[in-house]
Amino acid sequence: MSKKKKNQIGKIFTITGLLLFAAALALSAYNLWDGYRAEQSREKLLEEYRDKNQNISDEGKQADESDGLSAESGDGDAGDRIRRSGRRGMHRSA
Repeated sequence: MSKKKKNQIGKIFTITGLLLFAAALALSAYNLWDGYRAEQSREKLLEEYRDKNQNISDEGKQADESDGLSAESGDGDAGDRIRRSGRRGMHRSA
């Protein structure tokens, strides 16, 4: 091969390498930006979720208080209600 041809091939590879390097930098920058954007979106959704759950919790407490029931009433848990109803398990005897 002639020296001129080798120089052309060398320039092509150099330019190709620089383009690939630039593409890698661009993809890295995009990935960082997308991660930042996702974090912001996650924070916003988490805040909305917490607000919604707080509202539901507050509504449930108000409903319990209006029915005369509260968490401190000593009403017992679900296990107590099941034991009092006479059911001992999900299996039925044959």
